[in-house]
Amino acid sequence: MEICPIGFFCFNKNTFLLLVLLSIVVIIYFININKHKLENDRFVFETKISELDKLKNKIETTDEKINFLNQTTYKNTYEQERLYNPLLGPERSFPYSLNKLGLPINIKTRGDIPNYQQVGVLYQNGNDKEKKIFPLYGKPTYPGSRRWLYYTGNDNFSSVKLPIDNNGRSCQDQNGCDELNNDEEISVVGYNDKFKVNIYNLDKPKYIPYII
Repeated sequence: MEICPIGFFCFNKNTFLLLVLLSIVVIIYFININKHKLENDRFVFETKISELDKLKNKIETTDEKINFLNQTTYKNTYEQERLYNPLLGPERSFPYSLNKLGLPINIKTRGDIPNYQQVGVLYQNGNDKEKKIFPLYGKPTYPGSRRWLYYTGNDNFSSVKLPIDNNGRSCQDQNGCDELNNDEEISVVGYNDKFKVNIYNLDKPKYIPYII
């Protein structure tokens, strides 16, 4: 019989094999537990990703609906204002909406374009009972431009905005027409007779009291 030296743990062959087998079983057990935990974590992660994708799609759908409603509201409001506001030019909207979310259009590259204002009047020659007098609305195509956009309106109760032609050129196309001056004669759509132009004076400063 073999004697185990003092200070050592001694195992016989069977005990050693049993310990090795037990260690292998414990290792396999913990590997399976970790594998199950990893699979569960991956399932939770994939579920969260799927929920985030659904939420993203829902947000995008909501944004599209909000954008559509905003466009519809703006279009309806603008079209109504265009009908009643004399300082909005005689234009019509394109029947199919082109402005989608995130697509910038009509970016001003020459500075802010002035709004329409009444710059004068148009009048026909003749006696007071026959001649027509219309307001003249206009604005430059861009700041400092000598090309202008013009239109007028008739004198009926429900005023209709009428385009103007100057020297055979429409004053409502993209490039406008030459700036009008006093006593020039222009054509108004719907009328055979020419109209004369009378331009208002500028509201320029009369004096500066702080400068002697």
